[in-house]
Amino acid sequence: MVRTFFLVTGSMSCLRLLLKVLQSRWVKKVSCGVRSLFAASAVLNMLDSPSPIFNLFILVASVVVLAFALKLAAECRLSESGPYPLWEARMLAL
Repeated sequence: MVRTFFLVTGSMSCLRLLLKVLQSRWVKKVSCGVRSLFAASAVLNMLDSPSPIFNLFILVASVVVLAFALKLAAECRLSESGPYPLWEARMLAL
């Protein structure tokens, strides 16, 4: 439990420092999303949750990441100067 507390607290601290340095709005969103998924998976592992609950978490996280990636791909298609090239956005969605 202490290890999980330090992992989550440390990742939140690193993210707060990282957000001050990052310039791109999309990179900030991706960083926050990754940290949130990390924290949620660490807590689920700490609680020793049953396998179906952890599998449901993975499914929901995958759907959220897919929706984010498809939105990013659509925005890249609308503007040629998007944050990522169109092929990278499509690979992220895949």
